[in-house]
Amino acid sequence: ISKDLFDKQSPFELYDEIRERELDVSILVNNAGQGQYGEFADTNIYRELSIIQLNISSLVVLTKLFLQDMLKKGEGKIMNLSSVSSKAPGPLNSVYHGTKAFVQSFTQAIAAEVKDKGITVTALLPGATDTDYFIKADMQRSKVVKEGKLDDAAKVAQDGYDALMRGDQMVVSGFKNKVKVA
Repeated sequence: ISKDLFDKQSPFELYDEIRERELDVSILVNNAGQGQYGEFADTNIYRELSIIQLNISSLVVLTKLFLQDMLKKGEGKIMNLSSVSSKAPGPLNSVYHGTKAFVQSFTQAIAAEVKDKGITVTALLPGATDTDYFIKADMQRSKVVKEGKLDDAAKVAQDGYDALMRGDQMVVSGFKNKVKVA
């Protein structure tokens, strides 16, 4: 089911369509996210508001709606894609870092609320990963892209999956990232 999660109604529509199809969601992965590279004073505020909608609002809506269903069943798993960026300020990518700090705090809070209710809520914190994020964020000129030190997306996904299946509330993917957030 394809939906544009930049649109504030889309997460509700997605949930409704899944319910109409009578699909049972036992695992939810909130993976959508974007950023915008540049000094905050110079970047496009409308793009940033769209990023906040995608990175925060859509994630909150989907988490709430599917969590309510999971609580009725007494089981389920939710993984929210946070970032090592959630643990540090991010000059030239301030809105992205701020949204990921929200995702991290929100995910930890929800995990604590439901830990004894059969629900696992996990925050996955990757570092710079080899995806199209850097193209969409106009970050081709950034140091991390120029140096080519990007983590393998499949490895990051596996780390997240393993943590979710173990019931971990948080996982930092990659040794160098674990050192960064320690």
